Amino acid sequence: MAAGLLTLTACGGGGDGSAPATTSGAWSWSNGAGLTTELDARPDTVVVDAYSAAALWPYGVRPDAVFGYGLEEGASSLALGDADPDEMDVVGRGGELDIEALAAAGPDLIVGYGSDETDWTQWTWWDDDVAGKVESIAPFAGVAFQEDVADVIGQYASLAEALGADVHGAEVVQAEKDFDAAAARLREVVAAEPDLTVLPLNAAGLASGAYVGNEALAQMRLLTDLGVTLAGPDGEAGEAWPEISWEVVDDYPADVVLEYVGSKGEFADAPTYQALPAVKAGQVADWDDKRPSTYASYATWLDEVADAYEAADDVA
Repeated sequence: MAAGLLTLTACGGGGDGSAPATTSGAWSWSNGAGLTTELDARPDTVVVDAYSAAALWPYGVRPDAVFGYGLEEGASSLALGDADPDEMDVVGRGGELDIEALAAAGPDLIVGYGSDETDWTQWTWWDDDVAGKVESIAPFAGVAFQEDVADVIGQYASLAEALGADVHGAEVVQAEKDFDAAAARLREVVAAEPDLTVLPLNAAGLASGAYVGNEALAQMRLLTDLGVTLAGPDGEAGEAWPEISWEVVDDYPADVVLEYVGSKGEFADAPTYQALPAVKAGQVADWDDKRPSTYASYATWLDEVADAYEAADDVA
């Protein structure tokens, strides 16, 4: 294959772990919302956002260049997963994109979290002007990230396979088994303590209150699908992050609090938060919606939530 797109490690297409040869003929990939991206041939040079780099990395996919959130100063430590930015050209950080650097990378395909407002045809954080410039460089394939967690992971697996990776290698299969086992464990733990409630809080950038995660977020919907009862305000229809002040946070009794990993400083400086019964009892687990969309990452997190659940008493 042309230099750059894929360095397929042990998950290569050959029995000896070598990378598969470039396939001639038309190439296509469909996302979870049914958007199909078609090219004359399988892309040799791919640029992705950081979240996609993290999700594709376990399959051996090594993109040529990377941009987006997860690369900026202060980004979540989880966002990149095992992906190594030193192995890719960085053509943008956070919401900024260097159009000239992107063009110089010569991509055949650009991949990232899509926007449902544009039918997944542009990155969710680009404005129309930037999206137009990007479209003049290469087609954009948007991952439908508002689907549930397993669907998003599945989209990346299908994309990796379309790019030539072996998605049925031993490590990948084991990671999926670990995810299934962690999900089954959490379901059992929750069933044994059906009255416990969970409050997911994110205070990043706020001094007087917090955002509360709800089922509009894929991570929270995963928990409720496994039986977890979430505490917090309903918010408006489709609102993923309703905001509450610290003065009313105890209006939503919870036995376990999920601490957003980027909010540790705000939580430490909020006496009302520290006074919550679950926090005082140490019944706290981390969460981060920037966690890589991989089976391994979510297996780890579900086990952490199950640990917190098993150790929790009814303090609400």
